[in-house]
Amino acid sequence: MAGFLDVPLLIEPPQRLGELLGCLDVLEDRRGCGFGKTCETCPLKLAVRKTSETGQPCLQVEADLILRQTGIRREARVSISTALVRLDDEPKVLVCLEDITRRKLLEEQLRQAQKMEAVGLLAGGIAHDFNNLLGVMRGNAELVLMAADQFPQDLKHDLEQIVSATERAASLARQLLAFGRKQVLQARPFSLNDVIVNLAKMLQRIIGENIHLQCVYASDPPFIHGDIGMIEQVLVNLVVNARDAMPRGGKIRLTTDRVCLEADPIQGHPEAQAGEFVRLSVSDTGTGIPPEVLPRIFEPFFTTKAQDKGTGLGLSMVYGIIRQHQGWIEVTNQPGAGARFDILLPGMPAPVLSADASKTKATIPRGTERILLVEDDFSVAEVTRRLLETFGYRVWKAESAHEALEIWHEHASEVDLLLTDILMPGNLTGRELAERLRQENPRLKIVFMSGYSAGVGGSDLDLAAEMGACFLPKPCDSRIILETIRRCLDNHTSSVL
Repeated sequence: MAGFLDVPLLIEPPQRLGELLGCLDVLEDRRGCGFGKTCETCPLKLAVRKTSETGQPCLQVEADLILRQTGIRREARVSISTALVRLDDEPKVLVCLEDITRRKLLEEQLRQAQKMEAVGLLAGGIAHDFNNLLGVMRGNAELVLMAADQFPQDLKHDLEQIVSATERAASLARQLLAFGRKQVLQARPFSLNDVIVNLAKMLQRIIGENIHLQCVYASDPPFIHGDIGMIEQVLVNLVVNARDAMPRGGKIRLTTDRVCLEADPIQGHPEAQAGEFVRLSVSDTGTGIPPEVLPRIFEPFFTTKAQDKGTGLGLSMVYGIIRQHQGWIEVTNQPGAGARFDILLPGMPAPVLSADASKTKATIPRGTERILLVEDDFSVAEVTRRLLETFGYRVWKAESAHEALEIWHEHASEVDLLLTDILMPGNLTGRELAERLRQENPRLKIVFMSGYSAGVGGSDLDLAAEMGACFLPKPCDSRIILETIRRCLDNHTSSVL
């Protein structure tokens, strides 16, 4: 508040205080300070009155004031201090006002960040245990499916539905890990049309019956290379925001199309580049975005929703995910008539599965090598052991790194591959176990696995790359487990899935 806040004021008469500050109640009432609708409860007036009548100072009383200065209306959080002084032998009230609006905003953002960090840690822990449970369900279902020729077709279909459900649940777990910042991109080629088709029913349930969801798909859009779970998160966030802009109902339209850009950059989007892109558009018939709010919509913690309705993180997460996918967002806004978010992501040709690849996929690799399996979750260890033994491998199973060392001391010369979880109970991790065993046998092959992602281990996974090790995220397709182990046994190239 240039000129009035952060400086002491000597007010005479006290009724001028409201005019000097630009109090909105005073400016809207011709009678001046003291006659507005909130004047009787004005903390500033009460503080001045207390000091004037009792001589007692008021120190750092916090209050919210609605002011208008230089034609701009704003809400200010102020700290009020008053003291009785004498000037020319006349008692005066000294008023010190400090504008603490920005400080309070920063404090609130810090509290919010700490809260989100705590929630993120909780989400990461839940996702880790959830992934182990999914691994058990998926692994057992796939083991039965491998002998599905002996069962009726209906039972085979039921088992396939179980596997499909665990895949969707694993995608939710990846989103939890992403929320807890324990997830890196699990990028692969996919069609944006397929993502929308798979989410459409869930989105309709989220937005409610009074909002119509319309999906318009490009006939043959390019594929994109990215993390399906993260793109799903983007879509859900944008649709929820559109729903909230239409409290009385309306229409949300999702469209995909192919866009070819020339070399000239798009105004306001320096990250834009020439090439072929897939555009995802999310538009609504809601209230639109106020022009003064539009420049700040992607700021973390900025929200126009009620305090208990939004965190201010939805659009900032959307922005971060799209930038991580080498894309950008364009916003078209019509206040009172709705808004449209256009997301542009680099396109790529659809992957072609060769005839040889199809034949290879039909054959699950087998082996006769000896594997030391280290997994602290009994059910996960058991289903993994059964899978490996079903395909010819000999397995020693340990529930801790210390138990694995005991087995190693008896069978060191026989072990061909170490398959270990990264995070283990006790004071010896999977990484440290792998280091010890590799020192004794430099030719030992190593595969790490974790219910987190390839990025959670940080230095663990950096070391894995240096050791020529492979990485398996949990839960994982049984075929991928077997293919990764076979590939690791056959060569020294590291791999992170």
